[in-house]
Amino acid sequence: ERQGSIDISGPIVPNRLTVGFLARQNEAENVDTIHATLPSGLFDLGIVRPAVTRYFSPRGTYQLSQRNSIAFNIAYEPYTRKNEGIGGFTLEERASDTTGNNWSLEVKQFSSLSAQNLYETRFRITSSFSETQPRNNAVRINVLDAFNSGGAQNASDSTDRTYEFRNLYTRFGERLTIKSGFEAAYRVNRTHDTSNFGGTFTFSTLDSYLSG
Repeated sequence: ERQGSIDISGPIVPNRLTVGFLARQNEAENVDTIHATLPSGLFDLGIVRPAVTRYFSPRGTYQLSQRNSIAFNIAYEPYTRKNEGIGGFTLEERASDTTGNNWSLEVKQFSSLSAQNLYETRFRITSSFSETQPRNNAVRINVLDAFNSGGAQNASDSTDRTYEFRNLYTRFGERLTIKSGFEAAYRVNRTHDTSNFGGTFTFSTLDSYLSG
C-alpha cells in the first residue's frame, strides 16, 4: 500500500481572498490465491487486486466586506478496483472491475448584519457514480468445494445526486436568542442491475458436473 498527500493554503489577496488545495492518493495491491480442483486436475494461481483512490479538493474564502464573506469547497474523488470477486475456488474468468467517483460542490455565504443579527445561506450539490463490469457474461458454473467458473454476471451502474439549500437567521438578545430558517433538498437516484441474468448452474460434486 502506498499513500501520499499534499495540503497547501494561504492568502492570495491579503485580507480579501484565501485559497487552499488538498490532494491525496492511495494505492493498494491486496493478494490472494486461487486453489481449485478442475476436471484436468489441481489449479493454483496467485492473484492481485489493485485498487486506486484519489481525492482533490480546492477551497477558499472571499471577504466581500468586513461583514460579508463567501466560502466555497469543491471535492472530487475517483476510484478503481480490479479483479474483484475471485480467489479461493473462484477462477479468474469470474473477475469484475469497478470504477466510480464522488464529487461535491458547496458555497456558503455569511453576513453579520449587526452585533445582534447574523444571516447564513448554504447551497450544496453531492453526487456519486459507480459502475461494475464483469470480464465476461457467460453462464456461471459452481461446483461445490471444487471450482466456480463462467462469468461474474454482475454488471451494474448507479447514480445518486442531491441538491440542498439552507438558510438561517439568528438574532441574539440579552435573555432570548431567536433562530429561523428553512432547508430544502432534492434527490435523484438511478440504479441499473443485471446480476445473474444469464443464469447459474450449481453441482454438488465434481462427478455430478462431469456427468452433466
